[in-house]
Amino acid sequence: MPVLKTKETKNLWEEICHDFEKKKKIPERTDEINEFDAAKHSAVFYGYSFDRNKLDDENLIKDIDVSVCHPACFGYNLEKHIAKCSSSNKKNALKDKNECTEREFIETYVFPTLLPAMEKMLWEAKNHKCYERKRTAFNACDFLTTYLYQNNPFVNDDEAYFRKSLELDEIPFAKDWLKLHPRPPLPKSLVWSEEEAAGKIQSFYRGYLVRRDPEVQELRQWQKELREENQNINQRVEKFWSDETKI
Repeated sequence: MPVLKTKETKNLWEEICHDFEKKKKIPERTDEINEFDAAKHSAVFYGYSFDRNKLDDENLIKDIDVSVCHPACFGYNLEKHIAKCSSSNKKNALKDKNECTEREFIETYVFPTLLPAMEKMLWEAKNHKCYERKRTAFNACDFLTTYLYQNNPFVNDDEAYFRKSLELDEIPFAKDWLKLHPRPPLPKSLVWSEEEAAGKIQSFYRGYLVRRDPEVQELRQWQKELREENQNINQRVEKFWSDETKI
């Protein structure tokens, strides 16, 4: 009985890695410093030369402060490095985006813009104390959308200058989306800074201390009684004058 066999399909990432493995050539180096390889290393190594250190105690990783250092960098020495591009690499960098492979497209047209945006986003998250609190007003997706729109390398100089002044709610496609999907307002606990919140609390408490004073309470009670006595004062005045005219 014949057996029907189906060809196994690879996902996009496997195809990119397979295509890269066929084309990559190991360069001759005079030292042991490694260069960034997206198939093997985290994206935080991009733009750095690095080598691995021997660790005396592997338990040191528990003491890493993630607000200062990415965990993937633990055990490595990193330094800024500008790789020397060969003529073939320059040719690939200038390759048309409609003709290059998925891997070449990502490395040439996506990473040079996306990785700096991710770095800026992490610094902005630190400024908003996202590593210290469970809830903040910072929205990483909104920040990336605004940053990538403002720093699009494929627009002319005039358009780039105009985009620098736009905020998220002024970007055309974001404005249309927010119009169809309006967001609820953020609670004051996320909008106010620590200084503003402290000022509001102190102001309310000072007012409470003044209002609880016996003399102030007596004055407020007198004002309340006076308001009750003067209710509908216009009608009472009209009635008084109407009675006077009848007499």
